[in-house]
Amino acid sequence: MRSKSLTFLNNWLPAIVLLLIFISEGVGKYYEFYYGTGFGFQKYLKAFLFVGFAGLLLKNAVDLIAPIGLMGLFLIGQVFLPGGMEPDVVISGFKFIFPILLFIYFNRNRMTAVSRENFFKSFEWVMIINAFLIVVGLIGSVFIFQSYAGPRWGYNGLFLNTAGSSCVYSIAFFYFLLRYKHRFLTSWKTWLVIITALLTGTKIIYISLLASVMAYIFFFLKISENKKKLIGLSVFLITAIGFYIIFFQIGFFGNLSRQQGLQSAIFSFRNDTLRELTLPFIENTWSWINYLFGGINDLNTRSEFGLLDLCYYYGIVGGLAFLFVYKKTFIIFPLNNLVLFTLATFIFIIFLAGNFFENGSLAAFVLLLREILLKYEEDKEIQIQNHEHMRSAIKNTASF
Repeated sequence: MRSKSLTFLNNWLPAIVLLLIFISEGVGKYYEFYYGTGFGFQKYLKAFLFVGFAGLLLKNAVDLIAPIGLMGLFLIGQVFLPGGMEPDVVISGFKFIFPILLFIYFNRNRMTAVSRENFFKSFEWVMIINAFLIVVGLIGSVFIFQSYAGPRWGYNGLFLNTAGSSCVYSIAFFYFLLRYKHRFLTSWKTWLVIITALLTGTKIIYISLLASVMAYIFFFLKISENKKKLIGLSVFLITAIGFYIIFFQIGFFGNLSRQQGLQSAIFSFRNDTLRELTLPFIENTWSWINYLFGGINDLNTRSEFGLLDLCYYYGIVGGLAFLFVYKKTFIIFPLNNLVLFTLATFIFIIFLAGNFFENGSLAAFVLLLREILLKYEEDKEIQIQNHEHMRSAIKNTASF
């Protein structure tokens, strides 16, 4: 009985984590949109998952050295900052560690073919269900499925915040690209995700969609190099024209660009927050220790530029240590051109998008990105081995 329970857990643990997080997003959004306040379920679920995975790693306590060390570096900066040990601030800083715990756990306990497939299928169902809710929201003007509580247009289904949903859909584009490869743009699931992603009304979507289409053209489309360059240039020019029309001519962003400036329209006022709140706070409050280890006592002063916020929380030394651990635990596959292009795309997105590292809900989706990259490399290695075996067999037959 115990053996069956362990088998079930191993086969479904990643999928269960993903589904629980998605459900908690919906519950949190309901309370946020209708009552203007958060709901404890989401906070307690993430705390439970954090403590749970840390507990599972206790069997190999050496695996906890890096997460504990990073938490220690973060706390050094907080101790030397007035109000730095406020519970909400400390919890926010610890959220950075959750994806690393997931990476370490699944490095130690690699997903089986069954658990990975369950993980992938659950993600696809999450995207299908969320797409259905986006369409319902669009047709019926359902408030809770909107991306924004204000006048800005967009529908993102059950995802609580727009930055998080942008990252999830960006991951989805590359997931379906790596999953279906040459069939990327012939799969109905891909088109369902693309269409509903465009309905979210977020700008990051266009960057990741362009990048995934470019990757498809140059890495999977079986046509001549000249045709690839011609199609790639055409896609880029169409995107550039669309950018000009959206940000200079029509709609919400066009008006915002004319009234507040192009930078504010592109960065959704993050540049203003950085200039007016983040940098003055650093200049007036930080000591030399905070430059090394970071320090924040007011979450509203975050710029929401992902990499800059990492330095805001962890400082120069802490930030570099965090990136080193993140890289070592995330990248467990060879770095070929497609993988490097994918990672470069997400680095660019992280720089522009807010709350990437400290968004606990994103951890399961980032884990999924890692697993699809890993499976892509594994499939590629199997294909190379099969090709070599076939060549060897043909050579032996010819010799015979």
